[in-house]
Amino acid sequence: FSLFIQRNCLLRTIRQCALILEFVKSKGVEVRFHGRGKNEASHYCGQCEIEVFNVLFIREQEKRHVVHCMDCARKQAPGLEGFVCLEEYRMSELIEVFDHFVLQPVSRTTKAIGWKGRLMTSPQEGRRDERRGLKKGGETSDVALTHSLTLTSATRHRLSIQ
Repeated sequence: FSLFIQRNCLLRTIRQCALILEFVKSKGVEVRFHGRGKNEASHYCGQCEIEVFNVLFIREQEKRHVVHCMDCARKQAPGLEGFVCLEEYRMSELIEVFDHFVLQPVSRTTKAIGWKGRLMTSPQEGRRDERRGLKKGGETSDVALTHSLTLTSATRHRLSIQ
């Protein structure tokens, strides 16, 4: 059940990226591939401070390049005039990640870095820490998410824009 929810969330995110890119292209704005560095920090909208994923709207303000989400960019310029649109991941890469997404539980015999950066021996130990109010400090808790990169016709159909 959890895998279904997480795959559905990924699918909705990919579809939202596709819709945004289609809208931007319909306004005649060129989408430039920007890429993303390995340890590059997340981008946040300079106005509403929401995290902006994959499709960045950039406008120069006070000699600085400021990232905007699509909503704030459209409030400033409904036709996106004066904005540069950057794409961090190619759609084919996102679809490949989706197609190969697998949720793998950490076995009880395997130790994983868990809550507060300490070792935990079971998923239950991480949940106990969570109930006590400890914040997550490691890279994995009770599950490890793994993914690779294929495009199936079923995925193409799910992403098709009506």
